[in-house]
Amino acid sequence: MRKSLIWGVLLALLALAFVAQDAAWAQQPAPRVSINVDNGGSPRDVALGLELLFLFTVLSLAPSILIMMTSFTRIVIVLHFLKQAVGIQQMPPNQMIIGLSLFLTFFVMHPVIDRIHDEA
Repeated sequence: MRKSLIWGVLLALLALAFVAQDAAWAQQPAPRVSINVDNGGSPRDVALGLELLFLFTVLSLAPSILIMMTSFTRIVIVLHFLKQAVGIQQMPPNQMIIGLSLFLTFFVMHPVIDRIHDEA
């Protein structure tokens, strides 16, 4: 009888610990981010809007620029043919081939990027 009473008290305390929640357990509110389209009150407001437009444009065009202006596609194709030639269909996975191609593309393009940085 005494053992079941101890288990009952422990179970009640455990349930009370889960039920009683403090304010510290509450989730912090997320910061509010809004993009308003209205008349710019100052040139700074207009410049901020143009910066956002430019940023979104570059982010949306970055993958196509990577594919068109670098050797990324050629490296992916060569690694795919290499995988087929070895006779392994499943390994390495395509995500790994894409990752290796990205690293090799950055390695190959590094001298060009340095030259652009120095001369521009």
